[in-house]
Amino acid sequence: MSIDFYGIKSFGQMGNIRKNTAPEELKGPTASSGKKGTIFSAALDNVANSAAAPQNETNDRVAKIDAIKQQVINGSYQPDMNNVAASLLKFIVERG
Repeated sequence: MSIDFYGIKSFGQMGNIRKNTAPEELKGPTASSGKKGTIFSAALDNVANSAAAPQNETNDRVAKIDAIKQQVINGSYQPDMNNVAASLLKFIVERG
């Protein structure tokens, strides 16, 4: 099979497609050699732990947002006017 890309012919498949087979030492622990294979559990534990941290941060953020929403609904929300002005000026300058 060849592909015609903007009038330029490309080569077809070169060589055979072969399946990648793992060497024996990577397939797992073996009783005869006593070697351990690749262990993914430690890496997966790290991923699970790192996924839990943003969950807590997300919950904290949601709680803060809910508190601000309640203040806006009650009419008691008073943002820092210097930060609001700085943000508006930055927006106006960027938009031109």
